Amino acid sequence: MSIFEPVQVALAEGYWRVKVNVSSEAAEYISHDRALSLAEELEAEGWRECAAQIRRAAETARRFQAYARP
Repeated sequence: MSIFEPVQVALAEGYWRVKVNVSSEAAEYISHDRALSLAEELEAEGWRECAAQIRRAAETARRFQAYARP
């Protein structure tokens, strides 16, 4: 996963998801719960800024899902 890329929120399969780059050519769209788990894993490895960025995106995705259903 590229941790130097900005994390984004995207509409995928009818739900607001957190988009994370898993390689230079591939992205994965993960749920709010999975994003929080990933943030915990990254923080445990010392990637605090990346973890914070993913948490912010996860909360944005959760808010979008609650208020702006597609």
